[in-house]
Order: sequence, then structure tokens, then C-alpha cells
Amino acid sequence: MQTRDKTYYQYALLHMAILQADFGCFSEAIAAMNETIATARENQDMNCLNFSLSWLNHLVKAYPKQIRASGYGGATDLSDAVCDILHLCYGNVCPIEDILRSTCHSAYIRSQAGDYAGAFEILDSINQADHRTLKFHQYISNYAALLKAKRALRRSDFTAATHLLDALRAFRPTDPEVLYQLAALEVDALTRRGDFAAAFVRVDELAADLKAEDADVYQRVHLLTLKAALFAKAGIPEKGFSIAMRASSAAHRARLWPALWEALAAVQAILVELGEFRAARRLGDAVAPLALEAGDETLCAKLYLALADADCFRSIEDVRGECETIAKRALLEKLRTATASNDGGGPIPGGGALEHGQKDDAAAVEEAVAYIGRYKAVMEGDGASAETVG
Repeated sequence: MQTRDKTYYQYALLHMAILQADFGCFSEAIAAMNETIATARENQDMNCLNFSLSWLNHLVKAYPKQIRASGYGGATDLSDAVCDILHLCYGNVCPIEDILRSTCHSAYIRSQAGDYAGAFEILDSINQADHRTLKFHQYISNYAALLKAKRALRRSDFTAATHLLDALRAFRPTDPEVLYQLAALEVDALTRRGDFAAAFVRVDELAADLKAEDADVYQRVHLLTLKAALFAKAGIPEKGFSIAMRASSAAHRARLWPALWEALAAVQAILVELGEFRAARRLGDAVAPLALEAGDETLCAKLYLALADADCFRSIEDVRGECETIAKRALLEKLRTATASNDGGGPIPGGGALEHGQKDDAAAVEEAVAYIGRYKAVMEGDGASAETVG
């Protein structure tokens, strides 16, 4: 009896390790699997030993090195096609966890394009039977909260965004992709509030965690891009230039094209801050078509921000980004009106008769001034002005 119990002891440990990993308890799972390996080696159970070593190798590679898109990241159209194929062709035989991850990734793609209604419709279409499992219900709920927090931040609704982020932090999600997206949203929230010091501290903490976990290359590149963008927004673009170039080089070596385009967008923004407008224009003209093909409206909005275009920011309901570009347009319209007046087309606006084109310019300036007022209200955190301009 004692011999039989000792023989099957490693299988009990094996099942316990797998269950702990399924519930996100990775440290306990690794400890149990190490004990399984030691027991199987002692009992000379080669089948259990081989399976345990293979599973442990898979666990080390899969967690926490999963990227935010749960393994389906890449070019947006291709990753969306992979998710659709998984649903249509292998939905009956594929594990439920993979189906849920691909479904949440499809919702994430919709949110990147500003289609929040479509994203939540995808999440609502998940079979209610899947919510009966606590792990799956928590994963779906966390993803829905992340998308709501992202939408609230883009609409400058800081009250709702803070509430959602606090709720997610209190819940302490164990999934690596949810944790990374939560950290990225925290940095975004601090940046939009103008608290750059706290944002830098959060980025450094996240970088230390990723280094300790030997995280995925994409996460490291994305974090470098965030840090470079922070330096540009904080008014010290010189420090951000080398970081953005390092992120671009790392993304190019790893052939992570979406990450490369994000890093180049950061380089373009830094070039604008440094006054290198011609170089920024050439870089934007080269990267923008690739970003448009990828379908990432957020990246397109960042690229077009340097080219003074607000259409993409309007489509994703990013009030602050749209107001920044409209403020630029207001300055251009004002300069064009003053130039036309000084060239002999008529007196300065307000001092006499104007030609038809100058009247249109003056009206554009008045409209732009109103937009600038809303822009200032948004920058000051006025929740009443957090509606989409236009």
C-alpha cells in the first residue's frame, strides 16, 4: 500500500501543478512541478519525468512572456484573420481558453480603430456558459474593464477612468497580458493628466519588472517607445531621441513591424519638437502608408498629428489629440489670414471690407478660437468638455 502511494505521488503533484497554472498561480505551479520532477526521478518514472520537463519548459516560455495580444499579435489584418479562422474552422475542437483569448483580441482590434460598440458587442457575444468558470469570467470582465478605461481616457473622462483603473488594480489580475495593458493605461492616464514625474516612475517600475521576468521583446520595445514619447511631451526631446532610435533598432532586428512603426512615430514627434520639420515630414510620409495598411487608427492619429490632421483622432474619440491638431490648424488659419491681408488683398480683418476668401479665413479663425477654448478646458481636466469635437 505504501509503495503504491509512493508510485502515484508524482502524478498527484503533476495534476496539482497544472491546476495551479490554470488558475494563474504560476509560482506555486513551478514549485509543485519541480517537486514532481524530483519525485519522478527518484521513482525512475521516465514517462512522468519527460512530460513534467516538457510542460515546465512550455510554462517558462508561455508565462509571463505572453504579449498583450495573447500570441495573436502582429499586423492587424493578419491577426484578425487568425482569430476568425480559429473561430470558424477550429471552434468545435479548440480549447475554450484559446477561443476566449482570440475573441478578446478581436475586441481589442475594434477598440484600436475606435469601434467601441463593436468591441463590446463581440465581448457580449461570448457564450454565457463560459462565464460559469470563474477563471474565464474574470478574464472577460477584466478585458471589458480595460476597454472601458481606454475609452474613458480617450474621452478625457478622468473620473470614470480612475475608477476603472482602481477597480482593476484592486482585483489584482494574474494574466500577464492584462497586467501589461493595465500598466500601459496607468502610464497613459498619468501622461494625459500632465503628471510626467509619476509617469516616469511607473515606466521605470514596469521596466524593472519586465527585466526580472525576461519579458517578451515586444513589451520591451513598446516600453522604450512610451519612455521616448514621455521625454518629448515633457519638453526634453533630446533624451528621448536616443531611446526612440534604440527602440526602432530593436524592433527592426526582431522584425516586429507594428512596434517599429510605433517607435518611428515617436522619432517623428521628437523631430518635430527639435524643429527638424523636413526630416519629420519625410519620415511621416514613409511610415504613414504602412500604418494605414495595418489598420491601427491610434498609430495613424499619432503620425497625422505631426502633419496637422485631426480626422483619425476624431474617429477614435480622442478629444485631447483632436484638440491639439485643431489648435495647430487655428494658428495656420490665423497666419494665412494675416499674410493675405498684408499682401494687399484688403485691410486687416476688422478694419474694413474683406474679400470672400478672407471672410472665410476670418470665420475659420473664429471657429478655431472656440476650439482652442475647448482645448484649454480639456487640458485643465474639465469633464464637461470631454465630448468629441466636431
